[in-house]
Amino acid sequence: MTVNLWHSVGTLLSMALLTSGGGTHQVLNTNKPGYTVAQVQADLGVLGFSPGPITGRLSESVWQSLDVYASTFGLKSSQNFSSQLSDFLNRMGTVPQSAHGPVIEAVEQDLKMLGIYQGPLRSRWSVRLADAVLTLQREMGLPGTGTLTSTTLTDLAHLAAVSVTAHHHWTYYAQPGDTLLELALAAHLSYSGFARANNAHGTELFVGQLVHWATNSAPGPKGHVKPVRQEPKPTAPPPPSASHGNGGGVLANLKPISDLILVNPNAAQATAIISAEQAVTDRIDVAVSGQWALMHPTLVKELAGLGNGLAIDGYSGVDLNLLPMWGVQQELSWARKVVTAETGTAPTFLFTLDDPSDMVVRVASETALIPIAADEIVTGTQTGPATKALAQALLNHSEETIATSAPVDWSALFQYLDQHQFVFETLRQIWAGQ
Repeated sequence: MTVNLWHSVGTLLSMALLTSGGGTHQVLNTNKPGYTVAQVQADLGVLGFSPGPITGRLSESVWQSLDVYASTFGLKSSQNFSSQLSDFLNRMGTVPQSAHGPVIEAVEQDLKMLGIYQGPLRSRWSVRLADAVLTLQREMGLPGTGTLTSTTLTDLAHLAAVSVTAHHHWTYYAQPGDTLLELALAAHLSYSGFARANNAHGTELFVGQLVHWATNSAPGPKGHVKPVRQEPKPTAPPPPSASHGNGGGVLANLKPISDLILVNPNAAQATAIISAEQAVTDRIDVAVSGQWALMHPTLVKELAGLGNGLAIDGYSGVDLNLLPMWGVQQELSWARKVVTAETGTAPTFLFTLDDPSDMVVRVASETALIPIAADEIVTGTQTGPATKALAQALLNHSEETIATSAPVDWSALFQYLDQHQFVFETLRQIWAGQ
């Protein structure tokens, strides 16, 4: 397939956008969130069909992109849709450097998700983007051309889908071409511990093997995290990874890096972060009470659907350290049930502004929750949003957990942090010892 196919795709897309009429709701073999949907989203993205952020969840924008694809290239009844997309992507050839628009934007977003590209989302080719592509190719063992070959696009889309799958701890079975090193990189996990957790066949990864998104020797969390159990740090070092200009390998821990938790936002604040995240790949953690989830069911679903990590801080919002054991048990049990019912996924973390007592830690463990406390708390001011104070806290407190419930100009915050090459860490990454 020649380079000219990319120009043909652009023309066909324009026509299909005018003629798309639906009819693809039966082509996916699942309607559940998970890897299959994430891979379809990732493939549609690098093909230029603009399905929105890779969330692993079906949405109207995904169905619209599927409709456009079907109107453009048709469907094969004998082959599932995910395979059709993959096959088509493999035939696309090299993207010309003159390309611009949704294909390049998807590449920028995927590389940014993997921690390789730290530049702005401009939807056009640049020297900085070429360096990031070269870094990816070297990490994947591909010829280092710095150009977007079909193989590079296929691998990039796959890593992005795996990254989202690992973030949610969704079930995943090894695909052809997967290696333990690549999956560990995409999952933000240390190679040595990840390899030990998936050593059913030694250092080999068999196609169809169930992948465990964990390390069997993960270090304890940093900062004020109070783990249910502490395990020793792995002694075996991960394999060396060369640094190539852009500052590291796939998902390397670039600095500055911290975790941001928005605590029980009001409806306006939640709506603002959801709106701002439509234009960026950055995602944060949000801590909510069970009552908050009940009062804002649509918002909690949207926050989870965009890929934000959801933690709970109890049911009623009362300080858990002031309650007797039965009160803590009731607060955590009710909150966990509500969030699970509203989002379809059980929360993993209990977030507290202050260090939880030993009793709270014990009850959290019995409720299958990992307690984590804030390192720094940013409050609002009477003169306006806490945007500047929050940005400085994130930049100046590397590898810490920063909490806020203050009004924030999220678009301005994301833009400012992007200019300083800031990388958002998540509670899952902290717990994994990244």
